Amino acid sequence: MGSQATERVLVESREGTIAYIVLPLPSGGIQFVVQGFLEHHLMPGKSVALDGFYKYSDETVSEMKGDEFWDFS
Repeated sequence: MGSQATERVLVESREGTIAYIVLPLPSGGIQFVVQGFLEHHLMPGKSVALDGFYKYSDETVSEMKGDEFWDFS
């Protein structure tokens, strides 16, 4: 993946990770994705949350659609 920064967080005693992913677009813009993982206390596994948008070289912004997040989950 492209440029990615991560940080550890604590949410009501649950540990988690937030990743910020920035990918270049062929048009010269960027795709920005926020990926969050939150650990479960009572069962194995994690909860995943994703959000993101596109920013283009002309300064316009558009949202990512649901099916575009599959590559990040």
